[in-house]
Amino acid sequence: MNLHTLIYLIVLIPLCTAIIIPLFKKIPNTAESISIVAGFINTILCIIVAKNIFFSAMESKITFAYINNYINFNFAVDNFGILFAILVNFLWSVTIIYATGYMRSHNEKNQTRFYSFFALAIFCTLGVAFSGNLFTLFMFYELLTLSTFPLVAHNLNDKTRKNVNTYIAVLVISSLTLFLSAIMLTFVYTGTTEFTSGGIFKNSSISGYTAILILLLFMFGIAKVAVMPLHKWLPAAMVAPTPVSALLHAVAVVKSGAFAFIKIVIMIFGIDYLSDVVKITMNGVNWLVVIPSITIIWASIIALFQDNLKRRLAYSTISQLSYIVLATVVLTPISLDGAVYHLFAHAFGKITLFFAAGSIIVLAHKENVSELGGIAKKMPITMFAFTVGAFSMIGLPFTIGFVSKVYILKGIIESKQIFPLIVIILSTILNALYFIPIIFKAYSTEIQPAIAKNIDTEDRFEDHYNKDHSGHHFGKSMPMDIAMIITSSIILLVGTASIVLEIF
Repeated sequence: MNLHTLIYLIVLIPLCTAIIIPLFKKIPNTAESISIVAGFINTILCIIVAKNIFFSAMESKITFAYINNYINFNFAVDNFGILFAILVNFLWSVTIIYATGYMRSHNEKNQTRFYSFFALAIFCTLGVAFSGNLFTLFMFYELLTLSTFPLVAHNLNDKTRKNVNTYIAVLVISSLTLFLSAIMLTFVYTGTTEFTSGGIFKNSSISGYTAILILLLFMFGIAKVAVMPLHKWLPAAMVAPTPVSALLHAVAVVKSGAFAFIKIVIMIFGIDYLSDVVKITMNGVNWLVVIPSITIIWASIIALFQDNLKRRLAYSTISQLSYIVLATVVLTPISLDGAVYHLFAHAFGKITLFFAAGSIIVLAHKENVSELGGIAKKMPITMFAFTVGAFSMIGLPFTIGFVSKVYILKGIIESKQIFPLIVIILSTILNALYFIPIIFKAYSTEIQPAIAKNIDTEDRFEDHYNKDHSGHHFGKSMPMDIAMIITSSIILLVGTASIVLEIF
């Protein structure tokens, strides 16, 4: 099987999964099983492609739609894209394992539709990962918004309608006005939108000020990266079921935004070109770092005052995403490594936190931080996973988040920029302030009687009958526990291995 066939398979398997799932609606367990198997098969296929690309130093380019010499839609698989695809497919399977327990325990309706659109969102995300130019990227970016809308609106009612409208309005309007404008300006000034090593602006006659303007249009137009003030869609989307929140924060939506922004800076502008532009237009002072820095600090402060656990995690995501933006616009090779590493670190850290939050919602029926006193005594696996995820977000040693923060800090120090260094240090303190009290309260205080009464975890692996699934017997919490154990273990193993390799 040649490389082009493998790439087509990787992209089309989630699309076929989305189409097939509704056909087997009446057969129990089919949607979950197909999704999990498809995700693991795709992960293996991605690893095979990665092996070819890494060790053969090749880039596979496939044009699948041609309009003219200037506009076409193609895939170009590079190192960054295939690593992102591996992450997406692996977490797809893990999230479906988690969703199997969550959706059934929560008695969610329209589960077939949920799994189908989930697979469709993965298809769109892989399109983003493999995009060979800006037109292809934009197409899949927009399709991702549309495919996740039914997931966010899964429990649509009068109470949630405003939030759902905010989600779609912010993402669509920002992309059609700012993102698309940036793409068109890029095409006008360079004559191409192809992703190119070293960037395409270096060979154009564009002024430095215009280049900075276009970069800012990309920064705000890619609203999935949630730079303030275009962040409101993200907390609004918390009305969705928790597996969707995990998809939004860790697997697809925000990661597609972060991926797109990093790739545009590297392969449309080029860090050498942007560094020269900053020196010329800003007298050597990189004012680009101010925008993500404001988001990092302000979102962290807002997170401090959120009692609702999912909303606190949402504002944490807004802050952490701007770590990636900040590291990218610092414009040093090490800081870019940090941005890429943090994309992966945040994916595992935040998905673990949302898995834990969903477990608490389903089994303890509690959604607020103030209600979680002593909960670790009844939900030890859940709170262990939450603790690991939180420690990674703070950046404590032996977690993957620690490694990514070290790279970001090294890049900032190399650039000799004091302001972003202060921002990262201050943000780390704020991270600790909104995560540590939750952990301390969960482990150190007595469990509230209302929680102890509601939590169904005494026999966590005992079979429970669910009439909605044709007599299928399944432990309520087992799938959720398995997913949390997988992601929290990866956080610790990769974090520890990275530190050991660095030392030796």
